[in-house]
Amino acid sequence: MKKVAVALIVLILVFGSGLLYLKGQKVTVAIVSGSTMVSSPVAVKVEALSIQVDASLKNVSRLDYLLMRKGKPRVTSSEPTEMVNVVDLKIEFKLKTPTGTELSLGILEIGKGGRHDFELIVGPNEGLKGSGNFTLIIEFHLKVTTPAGITVVELTRTITVTFTIPSGEVHISSI
Repeated sequence: MKKVAVALIVLILVFGSGLLYLKGQKVTVAIVSGSTMVSSPVAVKVEALSIQVDASLKNVSRLDYLLMRKGKPRVTSSEPTEMVNVVDLKIEFKLKTPTGTELSLGILEIGKGGRHDFELIVGPNEGLKGSGNFTLIIEFHLKVTTPAGITVVELTRTITVTFTIPSGEVHISSI
């Protein structure tokens, strides 16, 4: 009985010290959030796709980072609208590191019109480590076709988000 109690206490101490160690280490993460609005090109003569992107750098504990939903883009909310046409929206995320390495972070595929919000959290496990300029390239590919397969709109938009670590500067530009 005493051996089990001692083993349990040792296990708790090891686990607790590991958590404290992870809580004390700091890492930099980039949080990119945005939204797209796909409208019917017939109803809206100006643009079938509107895009908004925001980004920030944060220092968080390694434990908090490990508990985050990171590494892959995800849709955080959606307000789809019915459209007569077929919508195919793909959002591709790539990270270019200061060494020139380009890493693919995933693709979101959205098959409906309307408003769709997304988020991507990038940290050391995804290539955001060291110092220098990191560039996140977000490519939006929209194709709208009639139910018969005739292309109504096909367009590509690119947004670049540049992070400078450790200064914390963030620049967003549209290409």
